[in-house]
Amino acid sequence: MKKVLLACLEHAPGINPPEFSIEYLNFYLPLLQIKNVEIDFFPLDKVNVLGGRQISLELKSFLERKKFDLLIIVSFYHNLDKKIFQEIKERKLTETLAIFFDEDTDLYQRSLSWAPYLDHLITFYPPAYQEYKKRGYNVLGMDWFVNREFYNPGIRHQESGVNDIDVSFIGSAKPERKKLVEKIKRAGINIQTWGVGWPNGPVNFKQMIDIFRRSKINLNLGMGKSIWRWQTPFRIFFSPAKNKFGLKLNLKNIVGNWKTIINRRQPQCRARPFEIMACRAFVLTNSNAPLFGDFQDGENIAFYRNEKDLIAKIKYYLTHDAERKAIANRAYQKIIKENSAVVCWENILSKVVR
Repeated sequence: MKKVLLACLEHAPGINPPEFSIEYLNFYLPLLQIKNVEIDFFPLDKVNVLGGRQISLELKSFLERKKFDLLIIVSFYHNLDKKIFQEIKERKLTETLAIFFDEDTDLYQRSLSWAPYLDHLITFYPPAYQEYKKRGYNVLGMDWFVNREFYNPGIRHQESGVNDIDVSFIGSAKPERKKLVEKIKRAGINIQTWGVGWPNGPVNFKQMIDIFRRSKINLNLGMGKSIWRWQTPFRIFFSPAKNKFGLKLNLKNIVGNWKTIINRRQPQCRARPFEIMACRAFVLTNSNAPLFGDFQDGENIAFYRNEKDLIAKIKYYLTHDAERKAIANRAYQKIIKENSAVVCWENILSKVVR
């Protein structure tokens, strides 16, 4: 029996009343279903209160008291203490596996500096996978995986006729998204939006799933960033920091900052399209986000290339119900076969747990 410790957030930050985090739902609960593996849990919820060093010390103490074959850190906190993780590695308290998020922005800013202190890495961003491999790190590249028990079709809304939302988007109201939504509205399309900054406000997990199922078209607006922006000179010479400016001068990482700017033209695909597809719902997403899996436009997903193409495809799929439903169904079949969390965790553990 292999013993695995999972360290991640238990609750989603900033949500009241509290609800479980996406990491807890998609990673911890499916791990409990893996045969011949004993799973323990270490919450990271207090990292912003106690600080990264104190949480790292408590984690090391936990590893010393109970022997584990593998420590998995999900939603990796870059403010954890590298010296303590170096000690964990040198003392061979356990092997470590870190799952990195947001690699289109974090790879050259934070993640690569952590790689020497870890035994295994998982990334959802193909350019990051290539960079880790080039540098000789043990890395697994994969698309997002979802817990089928929480993202499931439920009532077949496509068949029951309750698709009462034409177009929906759930996500924060960033300036570029607001401009794009206004253009969609001016094109005569009925789009509804939820999230921080929108009039409808944020939604909880259950409400989000309901919106996915009710929507004829769910948009994923993972928008790339042009190199030619006024912010570019600052991004070259400054790195993110926790201060009132959000930036600090960092001349040592000019090359890394420039590579980050390049990567942001191809934004990392987050979990949202996979959450939508797991609900047997239709997703229309940006085509410039690289994926590991074989997702084909018009076969098991729908991609848009630019704003004009986005509006044209919204209008097309709103009037082609059968085609839209068929794509959503094929996407669902692919997700439950290849991106089910239990299946993916079995594959991961077979590669990293000796």
